[in-house]
Amino acid sequence: MSEPDKTVSKFVYGLDPVYNSIKKRFWDFYKIDLSFHMESMTRLSTRFEEGFDFVPMSASMFETALKEAGFENDKRERHFGFIPSVGTLAALATNGEGYRERGSPSLHCAVASSVCSVHLDNVGFRMDSYGPDAGQHIIDELGWQDKIVRPLRKVLPDAVVDFLHRFHPVVPNSRQFKPFSQVGVEFDIASGRSRNLQQQWRVTIDLTHACSNSTCDVWRKINGKSIEGENQVMLMFKVVGM
Repeated sequence: MSEPDKTVSKFVYGLDPVYNSIKKRFWDFYKIDLSFHMESMTRLSTRFEEGFDFVPMSASMFETALKEAGFENDKRERHFGFIPSVGTLAALATNGEGYRERGSPSLHCAVASSVCSVHLDNVGFRMDSYGPDAGQHIIDELGWQDKIVRPLRKVLPDAVVDFLHRFHPVVPNSRQFKPFSQVGVEFDIASGRSRNLQQQWRVTIDLTHACSNSTCDVWRKINGKSIEGENQVMLMFKVVGM
């Protein structure tokens, strides 16, 4: 069902698993009472990856709470004055200032004076600085899931859009069995999460190809290894975020 652009009642979101799980994570991990910062909710998704929007009691107070909890700001710097950084690319999709949890998965919060939003990124890439999984996040979650598939909900049935959300383009990343070793596509048959959202399990069809020196040279240099391999199609059970 498409999400209406109107206020969501407290009764509805108070019983919602997406809101309550994210609220619980804020409290358990950071002692932030999310309800204290919310004046009203304006959008609520059925997917953790899309989360919800709300009108803040005070955007500056919410931003201060995030900073004090150690959330990292998406810096909009440019290398050599013109090459956009990872933070700049990530911030392009953010209304206001973006703040992320360190580690993976990670809550991503957008803070603006009129509206704030919170969702869960499956692939976190903030460590002490930007981590090597930023490419996977940008290509899958920011590009495919958010910018391509989600807008299709306006013109396609929800069942079709939910099916498309199950596809995940894959680039070399640290979560692979052999880190930085695969490119291709994965398709989720089923998935679920722990109560605190820290672990995610997935049953997925893995349609990837092991990197060669020519196709994955950048990630090979990051990893410091030469990786060769064959195409693979297999059913995989994965648990991430341990």
